[in-house]
Amino acid sequence: MTLFYIQRNGQTGLDENYAMVIRADSPHEARQLAATKHADESPGEWLDDNRTFVEVVTEYGPDEVVLIACNGAG
Repeated sequence: MTLFYIQRNGQTGLDENYAMVIRADSPHEARQLAATKHADESPGEWLDDNRTFVEVVTEYGPDEVVLIACNGAG
């Protein structure tokens, strides 16, 4: 299994997910899992290659925060 970082392109509204870190076998599977965990956004947002990008999260790289989870406004 691989860790994938998946992020929506463009603006997101209140109570919508912006990004996720997902363990999956492939980018396609990561998108499908993200679609099952959507908030107020359409699940199709996570399945569309033009609306999201996916990259592998590795143990190598600069010091950085990988994911911040925040509760929505409502």
